[in-house]
This record gives sequence, structure tokens and C-alpha cells, in this order.
Amino acid sequence: MQKLLQEIYSLNPNVTVVAVTKNQPADNVRNAIAAGITVVGENRVQELLEKYEQDAYHGASLHFIGHLQRNKVRAIIDKVDMIQSVDSLRLAETINTEARRIGRVMDVLVQVNIGGEETKSGFAPEEVAAVLPLLLAMTNIYVRGFMTIPPPKELPSRQPLKLERFADVRTIAEGNDAEDEETEISANSCRTRGVTPQELPSSSPSKLESRRLLLQLPKATKAKVAVDEVLTTSERTRGVTPQELPSSSPSKLERLADFRTIAEGNDNTISCASNNKSTQDGTNVHYFSQMRKIMLDNADRLTYNHSVNSILSMGMSSDYREAIACGSTMVRLGTILFGQR
Repeated sequence: MQKLLQEIYSLNPNVTVVAVTKNQPADNVRNAIAAGITVVGENRVQELLEKYEQDAYHGASLHFIGHLQRNKVRAIIDKVDMIQSVDSLRLAETINTEARRIGRVMDVLVQVNIGGEETKSGFAPEEVAAVLPLLLAMTNIYVRGFMTIPPPKELPSRQPLKLERFADVRTIAEGNDAEDEETEISANSCRTRGVTPQELPSSSPSKLESRRLLLQLPKATKAKVAVDEVLTTSERTRGVTPQELPSSSPSKLERLADFRTIAEGNDNTISCASNNKSTQDGTNVHYFSQMRKIMLDNADRLTYNHSVNSILSMGMSSDYREAIACGSTMVRLGTILFGQR
């Protein structure tokens, strides 16, 4: 584990590693903290409560990173240091109410559903600009940045498409002795979003070539990240005007520079070009670059506590290197730290 941490910090020494301890016993959590982990993330309220009673998190900051039901907020509000998965205004309002009840301000991250997946929670990218002021107006939550989980990078290996499976069944039903064929779609040739018949490999069955795929999602829009973009929105720090800020509070450009320092202080052998289709990670890189743009676009609107930097939490065991290259300041790692659960 220490070797892995050294490798990650060599990519960017400012990145925070969150150890995802879902299904890990308390002893494993303690061992991870002893090995150098400073932040632990839990996905489930009940599991968090059980390990909390065993004092498993002593010596580390505790984050809640899973989907959080509003009726479970009270159970963890006095135990966690951050809630990374604020995916709705109603949840934010509940956290704000419960935090006010016990006299604290809760650090939170705004979850963005960057891939527009129905199976995932979070605000749509186009909603962020409108939602952020409403979150900033809540006095007992402290918006530190954004969190996202991109769609899976590729289809399962040699998984036939829906139409191919239908064709196989029809062939059997008609007594056709034609040789079965499969189309293998990889992330190197097609994306899971935006596949068209013309883009299918030449090995695709001829029957399918004359049909249109039932599921045609639009190609992801290429996002050009303007790292040198100057933000013009006025200062906002919990209703405090720029004139009232302490002299030690950084200006908006200084805070943006802090984020850029982390975002650009990465291993430059990994590209964050959003049109990188030459690697299996091309799709994720596209979403990561979109998230970096969202962060840059909203950097000066976030609440700050003097010199505290904003957070971009993205990247897991399979794609943390690409996430860091695209400006992630916090990666959530489970499998690569503890092995398969």
C-alpha cells in the first residue's frame, strides 16, 4: 500500500487518497491508516456506524461517499467530516438542517452525473450553474467542490449487442445453419455512447449491417478545457463581501491558481485531451476533462475558508492516473488498496 501511495504522490503530491473501505473489516481500516491513509470513505450508513463503534477510523478523516438517504443524515451528521455525495437540493437542505441542529457546518461536495446515466444520482452538468447559488445560500453546509463517477469505460469483453443476440435466436428458430457471428466492441474502436452501424468492425454480421442500432446515444461533446480562463464572477464567501474578507483570504485568481497548481502538477506523460480515442481510457478522459472545465468555470463561486483549496473528487482504482492528469485533487481507491471484495 505504501508503494502505491508513493506512486500516486509522484504523479501529484497534492492529491488526497481516499481509502474506500466498503466491506472491509475494522482491522483492515486500521491497518490502512497505519500505512499512511489519512482519509477513509464509506458507502453505507449501517457499515459506517458499526465500524465507528469499533473505533476503526481513529487517526483519519471520515467521508461519506455513497448515496445518502435523507432519513439517514441524522445518524452520521456528527460522525463524518465530509459528505461527498450531495446529489439533490432536498438532501442538501436536510444536511443543512441537521448540521444546524448540532451547531456545526458540514463540508460537502456536489455530485455531478457527468455521463447523464439514469442509474446514477447527481446534478446534470448543465444544472450546476443554477444549483450552486442555492447551495451556497445554506449556512450550515460548506461547499468544497465537486465529485463525479464517470460511466464504465467499455463494454464487457465479447458481450454481444442486443440485436446480435436477437439475430442468434431468430437463426435457431428458422433452422438456419449459418455460422454464428459476434461483434466485439472495444473502447479502442467504438464508444459505448455514440456507436453507429458505420463504426462497427468489419467482422459484424452482414444482417446487422443493414439495420440501425436500436440504442443510439449522441456522441459526447468534445470539451476544450481553457486552463487560462479568467473567471469574472464576483467574490462570494458565505455572504461576506470582498471588503470584509480577512487579509489572509486569497483573491479569486489566487484560489483559481491554487486549483490550477494541483490540476497541472501531474505526470505529463498522460494526456487529458478530451478527444483521446487511442486508449481504452479515452471515454473517461473525456468526462474527466469536462469535470475539470466545470470546476474551472465555478471555482470563484465556491465557498472558501481563507486558504482552503477547492476539491475535485474523481478517479477510482481503474482510472486514477487519468483522473489526476485531468486535475483530480482527490481519488477514491478500494480494490487497488485492499484487493477484490
